[in-house]
Amino acid sequence: MRSFGDDVLVLRQQRSTTPIEITGEDGGFEAEEPPPYYSSESACSGTIVDTVLTALSGTMNIQLETVLREVTVGVDFVVTGDEVVVANAGASDGGPGLLRYGPLSDFSWIDGCRSPNQTHVLATDGRASAVAVDVDGAVVVQSAAPLSIVRAETDGAVLSVPADETTDVVRLFHADAGVGVACASCHPEGLDDGHVWTFVVDPTEPLLRRTMPLAGGILQREPYHWDAALESPDALMADTFVSRMGGGPIDAETTTALFDWLDGLRHPRAHPAAPESTIAIGETAFATAACATCHSGPVFTNNTVTSIGRPAESVKVPSLLGVGVRNDLLHDGCADDLHDRFEPWECDSGSSNHGDLTSLTAEEIAALEAYVRTL
Repeated sequence: MRSFGDDVLVLRQQRSTTPIEITGEDGGFEAEEPPPYYSSESACSGTIVDTVLTALSGTMNIQLETVLREVTVGVDFVVTGDEVVVANAGASDGGPGLLRYGPLSDFSWIDGCRSPNQTHVLATDGRASAVAVDVDGAVVVQSAAPLSIVRAETDGAVLSVPADETTDVVRLFHADAGVGVACASCHPEGLDDGHVWTFVVDPTEPLLRRTMPLAGGILQREPYHWDAALESPDALMADTFVSRMGGGPIDAETTTALFDWLDGLRHPRAHPAAPESTIAIGETAFATAACATCHSGPVFTNNTVTSIGRPAESVKVPSLLGVGVRNDLLHDGCADDLHDRFEPWECDSGSSNHGDLTSLTAEEIAALEAYVRTL
């Protein structure tokens, strides 16, 4: 967020609301290599996730906004002179890590889609993570994995740390896979964007599916996806990175290194909002309500497919790690937040289809919520 006169400019991510087709007209593609599912003809960037610059008035009303073409993962920006300079963490090999848009003096440009006036390929192994203007008016870019600080106009390194064993896979995770979308587009910092997507397998029954987080013991959560159809990291990469995102084939060694890195990412945890005694009651209630029947083990999932009664479809049991800081919960985002999930009959067919809450008092249910927030 940056000030601009009496207004505020905000860099944000925006998802396409167009349903994502993952089959052809006859239930499957006839071509051996179908088009990437995560491309989108309706979006001006050609993908399902856009980087958007929004102008807000002093009363926080949206004035105008534009999609910034060629920015896969916009992480920071700065206003300098008559331009907006954006740091792009999603630069693929040889792609621009810094892009300039403007002129801001003609404010009508913030409307629809905008291509960059100028792009800059950074002389660094890391991904762009922040941008600023120094005392001399030069644009300075910070990269991560590895750390470096570079003056963009001259490629002069102020600080540079050698690459390490994670550099290549971190770049792969953030880079444009092929159609303008990266793993980090939906999984920032290895987490999730909180979006609920509409997938079309059967035109008569669209599927609502929330983005699943990756951080938090991903190697203990096989098989993958809500339908548990992908049995291994290799299968996940072939399905998602290649078929959905348009990326090239990934060899087993790279996949192993990527998932080792992801497995080491810590999931976020909510700060305990209740006394330890209440949380202890909630832990007991977790067992009493039979939550641990499905949400078991160190990552709180038995990795099986089951039904919670609404809708009648069966889905994989998700991990509960970090659930206290997420919103739009359950596979279809039915529950606004964790508190809403424990409101009986809101998202389940009765209070015993998704954990048996019938034997718990209102105080125990509140304690159960407090406990789950600490996971």
